[in-house]
Parts: sequence; C-alpha cells; structure tokens
Amino acid sequence: MESQSMTNQTPSTPQGLLGLIRRHPLFWYFLLAFAWTWSWYILGFSVFHLSPKVTELVTIPAPFGPAISAFLLVGLTEGKTGVLRLLRRFLLWRVPFRWYFMVLIGLPLLIFFCFLAIPGAGASFQAPAPTFAFKYLADYLVILLLGGPLGEEPGWRGFALPRLQQRWGPLRGSLVLGILWGLWHLSVFFLVPGYNGADGTFFGIISAFVPFVIGVSALAIFYTWVFNNTCGSLLLAILLHASFDTAGSMFALFFPSSLSQSLLANVIEESFFVGVALLLIIATRGHLSYKRFLREASPSSGLEGSRK
Repeated sequence: MESQSMTNQTPSTPQGLLGLIRRHPLFWYFLLAFAWTWSWYILGFSVFHLSPKVTELVTIPAPFGPAISAFLLVGLTEGKTGVLRLLRRFLLWRVPFRWYFMVLIGLPLLIFFCFLAIPGAGASFQAPAPTFAFKYLADYLVILLLGGPLGEEPGWRGFALPRLQQRWGPLRGSLVLGILWGLWHLSVFFLVPGYNGADGTFFGIISAFVPFVIGVSALAIFYTWVFNNTCGSLLLAILLHASFDTAGSMFALFFPSSLSQSLLANVIEESFFVGVALLLIIATRGHLSYKRFLREASPSSGLEGSRK
C-alpha cells in the first residue's frame, strides 16, 4: 500500500507515479506486457520488412514481455524482497508426481487426441521416426528457453493470476486472464500470414482469432487448476506451457494431411479444451482447487505477497 510519506509528493514526481503504479499494479502490468511484445513484433514484421530468418532473431525478445513486466512491477511495488519471492517460485519442484505426469505426459496426450478428432487425420497418420523422441526433447528445450513458456509464465501465472484470483475468484480471474492472454497475441495474427489458420484477410483473421481467444481462455482455466494444485509453482507452469507448444507443433508431423495445420484443426483443438475446462468447472464447482492453493501456500513459496 502507499506509504504515508508519499502524501506530500506531487503527482508529477517519480514518487507520485510510483504511487499510481502501486494502486493499479495489474493495469500497469498488462500495459507494459502488451507494449513490449507488440513493439518488437511491429518492428520486426512491419517496420523494417526483414527477411523471415532475420525477423525470427529480431523478435526473440518479444515473448518475454509478460516476464519483464512482472519483474519490473514487482521490483517497483515490493522491492528486492518481492523479486526474491518471485524467483523462489521457479524452484517450487516438490509437488506430487502425478502433476509432473499431467504436465509432461497428460497434456500432450490430450493434444494428440485432438489431432485424431480432425476429419481425415486418422487416415493420414504416419508412425514417428526412431529419432522422434530426440527431436521432441530438442524442440522442447528450445521452446522452453526461447519461446513463450519462460517469457510468459512468470507474468501470466507468476504475477497476474494470484492477484486476479484474489480480486475476482479463480473462475472469473482465469477468464479475465485468458481473454487478455489471447488479446496479447492479436498483433501476430495481423503480422504473420497464416498464423493459427488465419488467411490474411480481415475476415479470415477475425474468424481465426475469436475461436483462438475462446480456446486460450479455456486453457487458462486448465492452467489455473494445475497452478493451484501445485502450490503456485512457476516451474510446473513453465513446463506445462512448453508441453503444450511442443506437442502442438511436433504431433502435426504424425498427420501430414494439410488438415492438421488448418483453421479447422485449431477450432477442434480449442473446442476440445473448452470441454476440458467445463469438466474442471463442474468437478471443482468453479473453485479450481483455489482453497487448496490458499491452504498450502506458505511464506517460503513466495506467494504471501500477492494476497495482501
């Protein structure tokens, strides 16, 4: 909360801006996360018109907007102690084995069944090559370190989710996060031709983007359920995100049919996770194991600061 010593400061001073940030941390968090990521993508894909390979290098920092924003906001509002608490949550690995199974095996299996549900995909199925396991692991590590998992999860689940759950509850908080998480991807839909099944026209982009946001919102509910059951472990959230991204790209190799990369494939996958989210809502009565999270989270987990 705002310090009493701040009351004598004028709004134009840095102290006044800091007070504004402390009063509305979520607003400033999402603003900075969007600004960082969209700026990199716009520069790489639109302003400089770089070649695809060069663009991939230039835009590597783009997915790290949520993480950078999280650490910046925690540093400004909670200082060194808050940053250390956030960092400790990367080391929360002592969770029941079943959650590692869910994150590393269960979610990829769900995605595999999504592919099987695509009309015509089963007929085009090709068994993986002997080197598939090695390639999967290699891609997993690259995505983990340079893609969304490490760049996004310290922000989405590390900073935003605990505060959104506290303010609006686990279900509404997850839906708010899911919608904003989906909107965060909007610039890529317009800047990258064919992204997630979009055909490049305005109608085609919107037709692909709307189900994408619905699917991401459903996925956010699944992530919250895992997050709450693992005492807010950022390690498990990062591994979960990496599993989702890797399985989605690698399992497409099993189904060489063009349908596996079509808008229809994405809609089926997103609909599947809507069904999973509904089952979780029913099974947990909308609480998504939040009471367990509150019961088991301890000062050593680094989460007590988010429930002020």
